[in-house]
Amino acid sequence: SMRAANLLREEFPLSAPHITKIGPATYCFEAECNSFIAIGRFVLGLMDEIVIEHPKGLQGYVRQKMEVWEENQRKSLRD
Repeated sequence: SMRAANLLREEFPLSAPHITKIGPATYCFEAECNSFIAIGRFVLGLMDEIVIEHPKGLQGYVRQKMEVWEENQRKSLRD
C-alpha cells in the first residue's frame, strides 16, 4: 500500500531506492537484509497491508512471531 511504502521510507530512509511502484496502490520492496528483526517488526505492524512474496525465511520469521503472540494471548487469558 502507499501508506506502507511511505512509512517504510520514513522509518528506514535507506530503503527508498529499493521501493518500486508496481500498480495504482501497490509497491514492491526488494533489498538484502542482514536480519529479519527490523523488517519483521515493520511487517507485523502493517500485516493487513503487506504481502511477503519472498524470502521464505522472512515468511517463517513473521509466522513464528505471530505464533508466539497467539500463545502469549492464550496464556494471559488462562491467568
